[in-house]
Order: sequence, then C-alpha cells, then structure tokens
Amino acid sequence: MCGIAGIVQLADCKDVDLSALQRMRDALKHRGPDADGIWTSPNRRTGFAHTRLSIVDLTPTGAQPMSTPDGLFTIVFNGEIYNHEELRRRLVDAGVAFRGRSDTEVLLRLYVELGSRCLDELDGMFAFAVWNEKEQTLFCARDHLGEKPLYFAHTRECFAFASEVRALVKAGVVQGSPDLRGIGCLLSQGSIPPPYTHVEGINFLEPGSRLELHVETSILEKRRYWFIPMAPETEAIQDARLGTEIVHEALRQSVRSRLRADVPVGAFLSGGIDSSLVVALMREQGANDLRTFTVSLPGQKGDETHAARTTARLLGTDHHEIPLHLGTETDWLDQAIGDMDVPSVDGPNTWLVSRAVRATGAKVACSGLGGDERFYGYPTFTLIPRLARLHLEKLLPHIPSIIRLRLGRLVPPVPRWSRLAEALLAGGSLAALWYAKRSLMSDREVSELLVESARSMRMCEHIRRVESLACPDGLALERQVSFYELSVYMHDQLLRATDQMSMAHALEVRVPLIGKRVVETVAGLGHRALGGDQPKALLRRILAKYLPEDSFREAKQGFTLNWEDLLVAQHNSARAPKSGLFREARVDRLWKQFRSHRTSFAPPFAVGAIESCVRDLAPTSSVVSCHS
Repeated sequence: MCGIAGIVQLADCKDVDLSALQRMRDALKHRGPDADGIWTSPNRRTGFAHTRLSIVDLTPTGAQPMSTPDGLFTIVFNGEIYNHEELRRRLVDAGVAFRGRSDTEVLLRLYVELGSRCLDELDGMFAFAVWNEKEQTLFCARDHLGEKPLYFAHTRECFAFASEVRALVKAGVVQGSPDLRGIGCLLSQGSIPPPYTHVEGINFLEPGSRLELHVETSILEKRRYWFIPMAPETEAIQDARLGTEIVHEALRQSVRSRLRADVPVGAFLSGGIDSSLVVALMREQGANDLRTFTVSLPGQKGDETHAARTTARLLGTDHHEIPLHLGTETDWLDQAIGDMDVPSVDGPNTWLVSRAVRATGAKVACSGLGGDERFYGYPTFTLIPRLARLHLEKLLPHIPSIIRLRLGRLVPPVPRWSRLAEALLAGGSLAALWYAKRSLMSDREVSELLVESARSMRMCEHIRRVESLACPDGLALERQVSFYELSVYMHDQLLRATDQMSMAHALEVRVPLIGKRVVETVAGLGHRALGGDQPKALLRRILAKYLPEDSFREAKQGFTLNWEDLLVAQHNSARAPKSGLFREARVDRLWKQFRSHRTSFAPPFAVGAIESCVRDLAPTSSVVSCHS
C-alpha cells in the first residue's frame, strides 16, 4: 500500500522537474511513511515518485519505483495483488527469475509478459503505472471496482498522475482553480464521480479502466477493460441453495487471499452481519491470533459495543474496544476534512476509526464494506422498486413537457419533494428515481445556493450521467438498484472515503466482500437466489453456519456521530475566509433547515468541505513547464 505519482514530459519539453517530483512525494508521505523513492528515465523526460507502506516483502527488494533487470520497464504501484503467489508460480514455470517476494515484482513481470492483458489475471486493489523505455509509452490502470484511486492531468506539454489530487496541485501541474462541474456534483450527490474532481484540469480515472500514453504523438488512449457482468434473470442462477454455496466458496477464497501479508491482518468488527461474516471467515481461513477492533462513542445512540463483544467472544478473537470521547470539540473534524483530499460528505467516521486502530500499531484491517450494496442492505432496495413498478417511465412521456415543467415548479421547495420532482421531470426512470433518493439537493436547490458566476459554469447533468452508466437489461428491479449502489454510491463515496481516510493514518483497509471473484459470482445470481425481498438473506444463511442466529438478528445501528452538536460548534467557531462560491443568505437558510431538522447534516457539511478544500488550492509559487 503506497502513494504513487509521476510526470512525463511530452514533445519539445525540458527534463522532468525533480523539485516537482519531490513535492509530489512529500504530499503523499502520509500514505507511505516506511520508505520513499524517486526515479527518472535515461533521457530524464519521465519521472516517478513513490512512498511505501511496507506490507508484503518488507525488505529493500520490495522498494519502488522498481525496474526490470534490463531497465526497459519501470513500475510504481499502489495496492495489493492478492493472487500474487499463484501468478508468481506461473511466471517461474515460464522461466521468469525473481529477485524478491513482493507482489510489485510479480505485477511488473506479468505486465512485461502480457501487456494490458495482465489486467485479466489480477485479483486485488490497485492503481499502477508502467513506463516502457523501448516504446516510450506509459501504461496506467485502476482495479475493477475502484478501491484504489488514480488522478491525472494531460496538457500539451506533459502528462502527470498521482494517488491524490493534492500531489498534482503541489507539483504545480495545474493552477489549482476550482472545477465547478465537480463541485456541482458534490452538492448534488454528496461526492464527486469520475472523471471529475474539484480541481480544474485534474481528472479521475474510472474504475476498471486503463490508459496508455504514446509520448511521440502525445496521444492518450483510455479504455474500460472490465464491467460488472450482471447476468439477465433468464440466464442467472435462481436456486437459493446453490447460490449460497457458490457465494460462500467465493467469499472463503476472497478472505483467504486477503490474509496474505508479512504483518498481522486485523479486522473492523461492528457486530453487524457484514463485519461479523468477514471475521468468521478470517478465523476459518487460519487467522488464529486475529485482532478485532470496535470503536464506540460511549453514551451515544447506536453504540454497538455489546453486540461486537458478543461476536468476538463467540468467534474467539483478540478483541479491542476503543471508546472515543469527542464532546463537541471540532479540532479532529477540521483535521479529518483537511485529510479528505477530494471533498465528500462521507469520511469523518472512517477517519476516526482508522486513527484509533492505527494507534494500536495495526497496519492492515479487513472491512465489511460492500455487503449492503451487493445483498439488498439499504432501504433503496425496497422503496425504488415500488416506485418503479408504477411505470412512470412509460406514462410520463405522454404528458407534454411544458405541463411537466409547470407541475415541477409547483412542487414546494422542500428538499425531498424537490429531488423527486426533478426525477419525474427527467423521465422517471429507475436510475432517476434512485438518484433522487440518494442525492442531497436538486438542481434547483444547487442553483439557488451558488453565486451567479458559479451557476453559469455548472454543466453536469447528474441524472443523465447516472443513466449513461448503462445498467444491463433483463435484471430484476432490485438488482438494477444494486448496480447503481455499486457503481455510484459505493465507488464515488464509500471506497474513495475509505482510501482517503484510512491512508491519512497509513492504515491499509482490505475489503473481501467485493473481491473480483465474489462480485462476478454474485452478478450471476438472480433475484430469487439473492433472497427475494429479504435484506441480506444470502449473507444471513452463510453467517448462520458460524454464529447462532439470535446473535445477529437485530438490525445494525451503525457508528454515528452527533452531527448536530459537532457541526453547529464548528460553524460557530469558523473564522476562515470564504471561497466566494456560495450565496451567504442561502447558506444561512441551509443551516436553519439543518437546525430545524428539515434536512440532514450532509448539505451543510458538503458546503463546509468545499470551502475548506477550495481554500487549500492556493497555487504553488512554482508552476512546472507542463502547465498549459
């Protein structure tokens, strides 16, 4: 697990700026405090930077940037290749000699052998870049579901990439101007989806995607190499018993491979179904001295210490309860927002948990993230199919658009109704209805919040963008909801927040419930095999093999913060200059809505996160030559 960055100078450019590479490395030091390195190509037109969190092969043979013995290929890699041992054996049988035991070297040699086809062989979380000295090309890729991030900037003079936006800003490859498209997305959905970021000129590579840069022509080719292979209901497995068996085996394999490390692997344990199943499988697959961690807020609603303690006792783990006494102090919240890199309404919870777990000395922990999105764990799996069965998508086109528009304007300016009206005006598709439920603000609300100059620059049609993800045909309505939960909510918000906030404390989080084989296996199950209308029915059947059912029967409450007190205290103490993006009167109205419980904490939190991140975009005093 690491931080990676690089710059490639293009036609008629000078040598790569070493000071810019150093600033990128320094900006990523929190991701990899154990070691770091900088490499430049023989002609000094390409440079890589790396910071290392040592997990596999702790010796110098695992150091990066890493080159092949002949110097023709060099890699920087962030993440873990969980099937690296199997891949290593195949390469050894083919005559490849290895210097060390790292998964980085396996990935590098696999790329040398297969090129872009290596992506079909990988099971892991990863973002990496490989420089081909002979062909003068750069190859970059992200993992299938997007656990590890990769940001890039491409101008006439250079191409640059990094694990975090802040590294590109610190290097001066862009001016650091706010991107109103990304900020508009954040206000609308609570996160910023690819390809957008909050910084103009910096792009976010989509999950399951690769790109290749040809230096001689400056041509950048981008391609999606993997899609969630959702089988239509007519071809999917519908037998619940068979579905449970094959998912159970896929989960066993996923957990087994995620136990591979040269440091201890622990686990978050909330007492809920997802984390309890992950811990049960870890114990089954050989984690004999497993440390589990529960972070709690004593006296707060939803404290699950007792449930987690019971699960840990039943499964025989070395359990650690970490109470947090936060009060209304906001210093930690300011730090968490500062560590966001890309603003979002999600992350402070993960920041607190990661800080607490890392303070125990742990470097790696498994999480139960992904269970809700794959196995019908959210209210959206009930509500959205009910609305979709009204067939609004077929009825609305028969109503003249001018009438629909007038009706939409009659809807009262209440957030929930405003978003629903927007979905109906957009045609009432399942994607539109799902987005209305998941989004923070309607376009009208966002437009009213932004100043005139910012409103004129908002160009992203949010519902159309979600619809363009092209959910496969022939799926049950609930499986369509799962597609959007995975592709939008989990990727754009949960996975990015998990990466940012855990790596802020140099903690690696592994997510076995969304292993490639698990996702592909579940994608082949039909609605009946997944449990029909019963939330997490399939996971419950598996967990019942390890724990008595009465130990996980109650609904999980979740690790929740007292946002009303925290945000009000932070808002009252804030004295920093404003970004100038928002109309102060509308922001004040938003705070009044929050205090009167007419909106959640998320909209005012989003505004505060944007203000903080935009303030941090002060341009560097030295802009490298690749700025356009």
